[in-house]
Amino acid sequence: MPDRPLRCFVALEPDESARAAIVAEVLSRLPATRAVRWCDAHQLHVTLKFIAALDPLRLDDVRAAMAAATAAIAPFEVELSSVGAFPDSRRPRVLWIGVHDPAGGCAAWLSAADSLLRPYGVEPEERPVRPHITLGRSKGPEGGGILCGLLRTLQVPRRSWRVERLTFFESRLGPIGSEYRVIDRF
Repeated sequence: MPDRPLRCFVALEPDESARAAIVAEVLSRLPATRAVRWCDAHQLHVTLKFIAALDPLRLDDVRAAMAAATAAIAPFEVELSSVGAFPDSRRPRVLWIGVHDPAGGCAAWLSAADSLLRPYGVEPEERPVRPHITLGRSKGPEGGGILCGLLRTLQVPRRSWRVERLTFFESRLGPIGSEYRVIDRF
């Protein structure tokens, strides 16, 4: 067991059809540039809960709480929607594909998880749930200009999928971006 705090998150992953559509119709159209750090196909996911510094001694407790939260909600459908940016479209630093969740499954999972995780020192999420798949992060003003252009032109494929399980990842920061390791699936 590592002796350093773990950066980790729970996410839903696109099914193979949605992932293939994103790769073929979106990632393949992104410009090659050093001004934006693009996500690779294997990194595509919708983060539901991020934990910046998890005590490794709490890992089993947190894993059990997340599994219980997942068992408490029914499978649900989500759909790729539109392109967006954080913090906003005028000053984009992160480009993403929105994920429409008409049944509210993401918010239901987060609500269940927040109450189950609190005893282990994991604070509830304060921001509203905005399900999305990150495509890339700008490294500065040049990258922001590229993202502005993509916000106007990039088309999102219409794909939906049924969410039947979630993935618990560890995220390790490296010189070329984050690397993800699956801890568990529930």
